[in-house]
Amino acid sequence: MKKLVVICGPTATGKTKLGIELAKKFNGEILSADSRQVYKGMDIGTGKEINYFQWGIDLIEPDYQFNVSDYVKYAQRVLKDIWSRGKLPIIIGGTGLYIKELLRPSETLHIPPNKKLRRKLEKFSLEKLQKELQKKNPEKWNSMNYSDQQNSRRLIRAIEIALQGLDPCNCKKTDVLIIGLTAPYKYLYQRIDKRVDKRIKNGMAEEKERLKRYKKLPKTLGYSDETAEEWKFAEHAYTRRQLIYFRKYFPEALWFDISHPTNLVQKVEKVVKDYLDGSNHRNGQKEAYGPEYLATD
Repeated sequence: MKKLVVICGPTATGKTKLGIELAKKFNGEILSADSRQVYKGMDIGTGKEINYFQWGIDLIEPDYQFNVSDYVKYAQRVLKDIWSRGKLPIIIGGTGLYIKELLRPSETLHIPPNKKLRRKLEKFSLEKLQKELQKKNPEKWNSMNYSDQQNSRRLIRAIEIALQGLDPCNCKKTDVLIIGLTAPYKYLYQRIDKRVDKRIKNGMAEEKERLKRYKKLPKTLGYSDETAEEWKFAEHAYTRRQLIYFRKYFPEALWFDISHPTNLVQKVEKVVKDYLDGSNHRNGQKEAYGPEYLATD
C-alpha cells in the first residue's frame, strides 16, 4: 500500500521546517496544502518557502478563482508522480479542507460550478436563497448550522449541488500518517505576532502595491487594508479555527507540542521511521510526546 505523510496544524507552528527535515531524511518530496500559497506573487504575506516546496505553490494568478476541487485534482496527479519515482510524498499545510477532501473526498467534491445558475442565484436575496434550498433539499438545509444558513455563497453552492445531483469521487486507499503540530494559544499568538512584524519589515507593503494591477484578489489575511494589529488578531482567530477543524476531522493525528521542542524532530523522525517500517507508530505515544498536546486558552 502506498505511503503518505501529512504534517498539519495551525499557522506558525513550524510545519515547513519539520517537513524539510523529514524530506531530507526519508527521500521525500513536499506538497503544499495551503490555499494562500497557490497564488503567484503573494509571497511575503503567505510565508512561501519557494526554495523547498516542490509542489503546490505558485499555481495560478491571484485573480483566478481556485477551489478545493482544483486542488484535489492537482494533488492527485502530484502524488501519483511522486510515488511513481519511489519517493515519499509529504503534505504540509494548514488548510484543513484541502487535506480532508484529498484524503476523504466528499460525494459532491467534483460537481462543477454552473456559472449560468450562479449568476441567476446571485441576484436572489438571502431569504429567497434560504427558501429555495429548503424547497430543493430540505435535508441539506436542516443539516446546515446557523452560520452557513446565513451565508449566501454556501447556500448557492448547496442549491447548485441539489440541482445537479451527485458525482461520487472514487479514490484509491492510501496508508496515511498524520502528524499534528500545536501549542498553547498564548505561545502561538506570540509566534504569530513576531512573524507578522517580520513580514511587514520584509516588504509586505511593497508586495501589496505590486498586486494592485489585479482587479480582484482572493480574500487573504494580510492583503486588505487592515493595520498590523488587525492582521495579528485575524491570524489569531484563524489559528483557533484551524485547530478546531483538525481536531474534528483528524482524530487519528499524532500531536506534538512545539512549545516543548526538546528532541522534537528526533521524536517525529522515530514515528515516521516506525510507520515506514510497518511498525505500530502509536506504540508509546503517551511517553513519547505527551498524553494530548492540544492548544488551550
